[in-house]
Amino acid sequence: MSDHMHYISPKYFRALCDDTGIFQHAVLDTADLAHGYCIDDNARALLASYSLAAEGEDIDAEMLGNRFVAFIQYAWNPDERRFRNFMGYNRNWLEPQGSEDSHGRTLWALGVCSRDDPSPLRR
Repeated sequence: MSDHMHYISPKYFRALCDDTGIFQHAVLDTADLAHGYCIDDNARALLASYSLAAEGEDIDAEMLGNRFVAFIQYAWNPDERRFRNFMGYNRNWLEPQGSEDSHGRTLWALGVCSRDDPSPLRR
C-alpha cells in the first residue's frame, strides 16, 4: 500500500455500488436510492477503480471496471450523439442528454480507460 491517504475506502466504494453502477448520493455509508445514478460519477468510479487496484486494494477491479464501462456504454444516446447523465433507481433515463460537464468527464474517463485499463478487451 502506498504512503498517501485514500480519499475513499474500498469497503465504502463497494457499498455505494450495485449491479448497475455507483449511486449518485449516500447517507453516511448507505447508498441513497432516491437519487439514482449519474454518468459523471460512474466515469469517476471507473478511474477510482483503477487507482484502488493499482494501490493493491482488495477490490475486484475487473468486475467493477466492467460495470462502470457498461453504464457508460448504456448512457450513450446515438440519436443525440451525446451521453445521458441522470438515471433513476428504476433504471430509466431522466433526460436525453446530459450537461457539457458530464459529457466531458465521460470522454476524459474513456480516454484514460483506452490508455490505462488493465483489460485489453476494454481498452
